[in-house]
Amino acid sequence: MTEQDQLAYLANAISIANADSSLSPKETAAIEEIRVAIGAKKSVLTSAMKAATSSGYTPAKVGSFALQVSNAADMLYIAFVDGELNTNARNVVTAFCKKVGLTQEQLNLMAKEAIARSNVTQIKGKCPSCRAELLANAKFCPSCGKPTG
Repeated sequence: MTEQDQLAYLANAISIANADSSLSPKETAAIEEIRVAIGAKKSVLTSAMKAATSSGYTPAKVGSFALQVSNAADMLYIAFVDGELNTNARNVVTAFCKKVGLTQEQLNLMAKEAIARSNVTQIKGKCPSCRAELLANAKFCPSCGKPTG
C-alpha cells in the first residue's frame, strides 16, 4: 500500500469517527490500531486527520477492490467501537460501500462482523500522565492512579 493509499484509508476511517463531531478514547485507540496494521507512519496519520476533519471531506475509494473492502470493514469497526452508531456515520459508510459496489446484504454481514470485532477487541490506550498502557475505557490509570479523561 502506498503512503497516499494509507493516508486516504486512514482519513476514511477518521471521518467515521468524526461523524458525531468528537473522537472517543476507544475511537482514537482503534484508529491507532488500524494505523499500525496498515504500516502507516504517524506523520501519515497526522495528514489523514487534517484531511478527514477538513470541511466537506467525503471518503474516497482506495487502491484495489480488496483494499476498498478492508477499508469499509475498518470504517464499520470504527463506527461500532464505542457502541454508538449515529445516523451520520451510518450514512457515510453506506455511501462508501455503494461506491465500492457492495450490496446491502454484504454491508449487513460486514456490520455484524464489525460489531463482533468491537465486542472482542480490548482496545488499549496510553495514560496521559505516565504513558502506561491501559484499556481505552479506563477511568483511572492502574499504574499512577490519575484520571485518564
